[in-house]
Amino acid sequence: MIAASLTDFLMCLLNIGAVATYIDARAGFLSSLFLSFLFLSFSLSSACEVAPLITVNKESYGARSTVGASMA
Repeated sequence: MIAASLTDFLMCLLNIGAVATYIDARAGFLSSLFLSFLFLSFSLSSACEVAPLITVNKESYGARSTVGASMA
């Protein structure tokens, strides 16, 4: 799941470059910079949603190891 999220994040960065290049050719540098910022903030917010999943996995792993230690 983490690899898929990382792949989505990298693809989003590639899309930022493509969209910024297109808009730079059409409308100018400032609008491409603004749109790149919007895409980057969106991709970072979606990447931050992955972080709680990682901590939940660590907690469940810790709980499993605790149960194993108490049974031994």
